[in-house]
Amino acid sequence: MSAYCRYVDTKQWESLHEVLAEDARTEFKNTEGETIASFNNPSELVDSFISLFLSLKRCWCPQCNRIFLSGKR
Repeated sequence: MSAYCRYVDTKQWESLHEVLAEDARTEFKNTEGETIASFNNPSELVDSFISLFLSLKRCWCPQCNRIFLSGKR
């Protein structure tokens, strides 16, 4: 999770895209379990993040460990 936040904080949109599986579908739900946003692929998610988080000051904290995944995406 820390890599995602770090890439958003530092506006590294290509890096953010690269840590997502090509066929990843993302869905965000509220506390009632209702879908509030969904994206059919990483490009849709990253494009949305660019506009939503462009003015974001900070999401990632330096105390967070970096998580590296290996294997198939």
